[in-house]
Amino acid sequence: MQRVVFSLLVLLSVMLYFTVSLMDPGFVHSVKQPMRAKHCQSCKHCVRGFDHHCPWIENCVGVRNHCKFIIYLAVQLLALLWALQIACSGFHSAATWKLWLSVNGFLLAALCVVGVLSMVCWSSLGCHLYLISINPPLGVHVPPPALLPEELH
Repeated sequence: MQRVVFSLLVLLSVMLYFTVSLMDPGFVHSVKQPMRAKHCQSCKHCVRGFDHHCPWIENCVGVRNHCKFIIYLAVQLLALLWALQIACSGFHSAATWKLWLSVNGFLLAALCVVGVLSMVCWSSLGCHLYLISINPPLGVHVPPPALLPEELH
């Protein structure tokens, strides 16, 4: 049953990836830039509600795909954390360090890659959720209170 659920989670993640990466984020096709639209330097388009140009999905995140992007990050994080748990449970003991490394070397490398990707996904999702919670004006990314100078607290 766990294999089926994990496979469905990965499938959902892939489907959301293609949805977010191929979706129109809110491109504006006019000479006059409307309010709350910003020009993306990466793809050379004006995007309504422009958040950022994401290199992972190779598309802008804007007013039309921001919600799906957040859901994609959350599903991706769940799949990565589950993969981390699977990788951790797969290690086998061995008599010597050299033998252990030969038996578990690939799994250790996979664990490192999945761990790094999990941290990247976690920090990206956390940053987006923080920005959603404080609702800053368009184009203003406010640092967390711990990073602000003392006189601004």
